[in-house]
Amino acid sequence: MVTFYKDVLPILERNCQTCHRPGNIAPMSFLTYETTRPWAKAMKAAVITRKMPPWFADPQYGHFLNDRSLKQQEIDTIVQWADNGAPQGDPKEAPPAAEWPENGWTTKPDIVLKGVPFTVQAAPSKNVIEWMTLVTPTGFTKDTWVTSVEIKPSELGITHHICVSFVPHRPDTVYNTFLWVDKQRDGTGAEVAPTARRILAPTSDGRGRVLAGRAADGVNPNTG
Repeated sequence: MVTFYKDVLPILERNCQTCHRPGNIAPMSFLTYETTRPWAKAMKAAVITRKMPPWFADPQYGHFLNDRSLKQQEIDTIVQWADNGAPQGDPKEAPPAAEWPENGWTTKPDIVLKGVPFTVQAAPSKNVIEWMTLVTPTGFTKDTWVTSVEIKPSELGITHHICVSFVPHRPDTVYNTFLWVDKQRDGTGAEVAPTARRILAPTSDGRGRVLAGRAADGVNPNTG
């Protein structure tokens, strides 16, 4: 018999708990049986249609890092669990609990760059705010290799997406002021580079910076 602790929880830990835990973007937690059980039927519908976990890359075109999509066997497991009444099973059969950093981080950051607070109107035109950019100094005094980057908005309920890139300082750089930018690149969450893959965060006169573009729906994002 398919049970939560033996069969479903390992799938949730690998593919779902990054978002489905307290302090993160999903509206419900899948850390325990008690918080997951009420959503069994909804989970079945979401995995059958592959609406969840969200993953839009076509597997025919290569192998992707951080692929959270479910294998067909994992989908069948969740469907069978929901169809059989979502049994709990023996807690002793549960895998070791995944360890998540505090405050909603996916990876524990060595450095946190705090964004400038931004006020969102209650009813902006068309419920969309223009794509903005915020330049934040990194504080690095020399070129620094970065192996992981994560963006953590303070207001998850109104944040659609935020993008980060590293760019060198220029004489005309304006820091900690929101500006309009005409280019967009979709991207969310955390990206952890595998061994030997990293990103160079440049500095110029000790003033390297992070360019945090945003569809300004969020408030005070932190980058770790």
